[in-house]
Amino acid sequence: LTDGELRYYDPRTETKLMTHAETDQARREAEQARLEAERARLEAIARLAEMGLSVEQIAIALNLSIDHVQQFTQ
Repeated sequence: LTDGELRYYDPRTETKLMTHAETDQARREAEQARLEAERARLEAIARLAEMGLSVEQIAIALNLSIDHVQQFTQ
């Protein structure tokens, strides 16, 4: 029991397992972070394209595939 709440413990890793609510929260936070990273990539692609960089240059600068960059520059 931790703070009056039953918590499962993994003796191999010596850690407490997350509750269902904690797992859901972590999943939502990970999805939000993924969306924010994708939005930042799209904004960077647009800015670099406006500056006159080629698709290949943008792909190299952002460590993306040329196909990925082309999807957002057309």
